[in-house]
Amino acid sequence: MIDRLVAGLPGSDKSVRLIFSQRPFPGAPLRLDRRRMQDAGYWYYSKDYDKEGWLCPALFKFFPRAPRHIYVKAEAK
Repeated sequence: MIDRLVAGLPGSDKSVRLIFSQRPFPGAPLRLDRRRMQDAGYWYYSKDYDKEGWLCPALFKFFPRAPRHIYVKAEAK
């Protein structure tokens, strides 16, 4: 999903900045929907990409609990 999100972003082969929130914000083109827990992490689904991705327990360094939705934006660094 990250590859698709950063496609066409200058310098994305070296470095990008990901901005994410549990609430919608201006310019966030991607919404991930929580699906299920597995191995202390959570699977999230993107309707736009029709793909799932697993977020490891490091998710809890950013959120106190797994949000129902995560909104994501990528920028050139």
